[in-house]
Amino acid sequence: MNNNILIVDDSEFERAIRCYQLKENFEKPNLFLASTIGKAWEILNENTIDLAIIDIYLPGKNGADLINDMIYDQKLKDIPIMVITGTPKDSFVKTFYERHVSAYLHKPIESKLLIRTINEILNKKIAS
Repeated sequence: MNNNILIVDDSEFERAIRCYQLKENFEKPNLFLASTIGKAWEILNENTIDLAIIDIYLPGKNGADLINDMIYDQKLKDIPIMVITGTPKDSFVKTFYERHVSAYLHKPIESKLLIRTINEILNKKIAS
């Protein structure tokens, strides 16, 4: 797997878990890490990203804001998005972004589920 994957999460622990899960299951993944929306925008504007894994609850602007901005940006609108969240109370986000989000997972995320979902998203992107 040589896909460029952006992980946006304000928790260093959660970013480390995602990195571990991906490195254990894919050969040489290209991972980009962001703890803020500002850093995510910097990465998105400077790199070709094949999948964005975005936490909803972030300081300042949240993951929903980032998703909203991405889907209206001509350069970024086709990047598959996986939403991760720690609370089931944000079903409004799931409903609102259902058309634009490829997957929606709740923390803690079992490694097998994460890897299977990423494979499905990337295979679907290749087939498009």
